[in-house]
Amino acid sequence: MDGRRTVWRGVAKFALGVLLFVALAQAGTVALAWWRGEIARLGAGDALWLLSLPVLVGIYLRWFSVLRPDCTACVPDDRTRPGGPAGP
Repeated sequence: MDGRRTVWRGVAKFALGVLLFVALAQAGTVALAWWRGEIARLGAGDALWLLSLPVLVGIYLRWFSVLRPDCTACVPDDRTRPGGPAGP
């Protein structure tokens, strides 16, 4: 049962990551269009995307990036390494 839970947790994290990426792409597109002056009148949907951009970036940094507190990508492994080049 615990193995199934781990698989579903991985699938859910992947799906949420894809949704987050799509939302960030849309919010970034709207923000860039607004910055360039391509949006003459800011509608409710555009304003929602603009306001959600910092929140989406915060979610990415907190739960999906290498800057999250529980990330072990940069932790050195426990194996002993030779102290020098491995040449003859």
